[in-house]
Amino acid sequence: MSAKLSDGEITIVETLALEKPKTKGMVEVLKNLGLDGKSLLLILPAKDENIILSSRNIPGLKVARVMDLNPYLILTHDKILMTRDAVNAMTEVCSR
Repeated sequence: MSAKLSDGEITIVETLALEKPKTKGMVEVLKNLGLDGKSLLLILPAKDENIILSSRNIPGLKVARVMDLNPYLILTHDKILMTRDAVNAMTEVCSR
């Protein structure tokens, strides 16, 4: 993760929420962040059905919870998108 961070491959957003599970909404969010069309790992602190359902039809996008992370997931994606809560959860998990 530290190599990805130093290479500028991690984007952190304050929150990420969708009112309805719509792929179009997720595509718009990724486009606004400049992350559309890339191999992207979206890391969430907990399960979010709207995000998961909105993301499942987008090629190259994988959604994972902090507790499900492993080196393979991190290394096989070009970019990582995380929420601030996911960063806090990851810090908590790593400090144990």
